[in-house]
Amino acid sequence: MQTLSAMLKQKPKVILFALLLLGLVLVLASYLLPKEEPVSASSLRTQSETEERLSVVLSEIEGAGNVEVLLTEDETGVIGAIIVAEGGEKLTVQIDLIRACCAALQLPAEAVSVFEKEGEP
Repeated sequence: MQTLSAMLKQKPKVILFALLLLGLVLVLASYLLPKEEPVSASSLRTQSETEERLSVVLSEIEGAGNVEVLLTEDETGVIGAIIVAEGGEKLTVQIDLIRACCAALQLPAEAVSVFEKEGEP
């Protein structure tokens, strides 16, 4: 078996070309592989602030009462909302909450669900 130095002396251009090709493949692979972006604290804060602001606004809808909002997101932004409201059992309130949430977040109606908030025991 040949040693590395003997191989380098015999075919230096072939080995150099192979190393350059390997480097190029590694660089291309790093660009093509999907990158996971960590969820930043500012992103979480923004989502939390949006949920809080939306909860306050939705609570102002007649019959809604106290409202809490949970937003779901992916890399493209908000993709859904869950609304829990004291008046969530009333169909008219549900419709108003869904319409307001859809308008505020530019979501389709099927991406928003409304539930009745459980009363105090």
